[in-house]
Amino acid sequence: DLEFAIVHFLRVKRADVALDCLGTSRHAKLPVSVDSILTVLEALRAVYSQNPESSERPRAVHKSYQLAETIKLLHETGPLTEAQSRRLENLEWFYLPLLESSQATPKLLPERVRKEPSFFVELVTMLGASDDAMNQPPKNRTETESQRAQNAYRLLDSMHELPGVVGGKMDEAVFKTWVSEVRRIAAEKKYTRFCENQLGDLLLH
Repeated sequence: DLEFAIVHFLRVKRADVALDCLGTSRHAKLPVSVDSILTVLEALRAVYSQNPESSERPRAVHKSYQLAETIKLLHETGPLTEAQSRRLENLEWFYLPLLESSQATPKLLPERVRKEPSFFVELVTMLGASDDAMNQPPKNRTETESQRAQNAYRLLDSMHELPGVVGGKMDEAVFKTWVSEVRRIAAEKKYTRFCENQLGDLLLH
């Protein structure tokens, strides 16, 4: 029983082997619960986060295809509960570099950008300087800030559909409302100038 095997390997802290079990389930078309798949991906995230220099880190590179295929499987599974969707969003964010290297794309995070203007502005604040800091020497970023900025860039670069587009057709009213709200929030946070640049880049996609 694959579910039992996955639980066992997670219990003995072998999330990498649990991921192999998921690969077996995909190829053999054996069902595994969404929560089990999410738990395996979360366990691997914990390993890679806590031990970035350990021997486990190179395994993430070698398993990037497997990880990407597992996330794509979740994208094709549905519908997810709200809690499951949030868990998957967090996993997409963590695994963005691996998804990029595997030529895979996130799904839920771009959808959230299109639905939530505040999230778009949040990403913008990770990337660039505020209006007040535009004319000042750039500050050195911490490693965490640099990683967040890289992920924000990757996510925005993966946007291939504008807000308001449904079934290939643009709802101009929805798009204009989204842009207006983005500009309002950016002005409140004093990120108007950089936000306008990012809006331009989004339109070019």
